[in-house]
Amino acid sequence: MLKTKERNELEANLIMVLISSGIRFKELYTSRYRIEHLFKNKDLRELFVAITKYYEKTNELPIAHFQLREFGDFKYTWEEYSIESTIETYRDAEKILIDDYFEWETIALQREIKNIGLKGLDYLDALNAGANKLLMSIEKQYFEVDKGNAEKINDLLTDIKNSDKNSKYIKTGFNLIDAKTNGIPKGHLSIIAGRPGMGKTSFMLQLSNNIIEQGLKVGIISIEMTFNELQIKNISHLTKIDSRIIENGSFDNMNLALIETEAEKLKSDNYIIDDNSFQTPQSIKATLRRWIMNKQIDIVFIDYLTLIRINYSKGRNDLEIGALTQDLREFAKETKLPIVMLSQLNRAVEGRNDKKPYLSDLRESGSIEQDANLVMFVHRPSYYGIDPYQTDYLNMNLTNDDCFVDAEDIASIIIAKARNGQTGTVPLQYIPKYHSFENIEIRTQLKKVSKGDYPF
Repeated sequence: MLKTKERNELEANLIMVLISSGIRFKELYTSRYRIEHLFKNKDLRELFVAITKYYEKTNELPIAHFQLREFGDFKYTWEEYSIESTIETYRDAEKILIDDYFEWETIALQREIKNIGLKGLDYLDALNAGANKLLMSIEKQYFEVDKGNAEKINDLLTDIKNSDKNSKYIKTGFNLIDAKTNGIPKGHLSIIAGRPGMGKTSFMLQLSNNIIEQGLKVGIISIEMTFNELQIKNISHLTKIDSRIIENGSFDNMNLALIETEAEKLKSDNYIIDDNSFQTPQSIKATLRRWIMNKQIDIVFIDYLTLIRINYSKGRNDLEIGALTQDLREFAKETKLPIVMLSQLNRAVEGRNDKKPYLSDLRESGSIEQDANLVMFVHRPSYYGIDPYQTDYLNMNLTNDDCFVDAEDIASIIIAKARNGQTGTVPLQYIPKYHSFENIEIRTQLKKVSKGDYPF
């Protein structure tokens, strides 16, 4: 690292070269490069900012300190640090200062992580995540000039005009859900929650397949299930062969051929799964940054929340989880990545007559309901012996391919929060043995077909 005297000389050298080279200064001024961040010396940084303001006002560069009077008194700084230099020395000064800045930032990052008290793998995870974050922030810090309101409004109007082309959402592939929510919002945290046995993971996999069919790339961080377990569910859905038959190998040659054919679809590069069961917030973000940098994902699903090893030192479980969801919300906003987190609901659901979940059932899991842009509950009334045709879908006819959907095959997706959409309950057909969710149509007239005639 540079010593203070050496750095001051280089910073002064840089200023004098820029003043001498009007062309180079104008190149920097009209570019996105924010060179003022390179100056650690407060006096020299203020001098450079004053020179920039003078240039903005006069379209000229100063040749003496008195020309900068309206921006401050820079006589001492000008005379103290004025060093003879040539234009040829500029490139070296710039490179040395940038390299030194990166070295300082790296050391500061290491100190920050040590102060938190992380050790072993957690320390390495945090260091990796911090380094990736530093790399991704360099361009934002040094190359992005803050836009004025006029430019921001013009950008907004352009986005509005091109809203069909540049969607802010990823369609779920379920028509009734998309009609209410517009889809999964980009750059936000979304939650899929439910009690055990509702089919949350199967719903996640179905969403993933629907999104891949749109030509997008999906990442899954699976803490609960292995890669093979997830893919058996996928193969069961694609082949309409009971997953238990696939798992125990009791299939015939015809089914084996079908399994091999459908499994080919799962070899796509649009699908990436990390099934490491030891996950911390730092390791998750490090994985996501790597996937983003390699352009491997457009959306990520994390299954599931309470299995993440949290280490924010908050002392209480709800505060720990709240810190995690806030962290992921900020990460989604920073990277523009849609993050969909799966979560369990507390047992309060079981104590209600209708067995329906509410947002309040998430409160033991920190501040999820505040941090999430979209919250959906997977609910199966028939699991509790409730006929959905007598409650949510009274006087409705629910069909799939003109076939009547029996009560036991109806899953309700409860949209409990949609910041830019509508809340409400929509039906899907769910066949547990195939881990399959399907679109449902609501009709007033239908041709009722017995359950044995389903086209599966």
